Amino acid sequence: MKRFLAILLITCVIATVSAQCTSPSTSSRATEDVAEVQTVQKDSKGKVIKITQKEFISKVFDFNNPEAVYTGKTPVIVDCYADWCGWCKKMDPAMNELAEEYDGQVIFYRIDMDVAKEMGRTLKISGLPTLLVIKPNTPAQQAVGYHEKKELKQMIDEYLLRQEPTQE
Repeated sequence: MKRFLAILLITCVIATVSAQCTSPSTSSRATEDVAEVQTVQKDSKGKVIKITQKEFISKVFDFNNPEAVYTGKTPVIVDCYADWCGWCKKMDPAMNELAEEYDGQVIFYRIDMDVAKEMGRTLKISGLPTLLVIKPNTPAQQAVGYHEKKELKQMIDEYLLRQEPTQE
């Protein structure tokens, strides 16, 4: 009986150690996030910039605060995507072309919703792809689903970059 218990205990220890070695831990994910932040280059103008949930809070707005709005001066489009989403992948080329075309006029971010689950729940992102279209000092608008480049361009020109008439 003692021998059986000893073998069972050794088996449990080996299984536990093996599971820890093969599955990613929270600390390794944190290390990946730091590495990802470090790889974002300063010359990313004209490109879609991949950001983390933490970077979203610092660069765009704190989604945990219902009163928070984007206070930057340049309009933003945040592409909420997942690697498994076919429609997200289909929209990638258009987003990359528009980031280059609207360089200096609109900032383009991309965030993986499989990693930013808290943000997805808080902002009630119900489908992918979802674009957060954000004007300065204005609550974010959501555009859910796949959009052709022509539609995206129209959204940018008519909503994000449209100048309000000035009163004289």
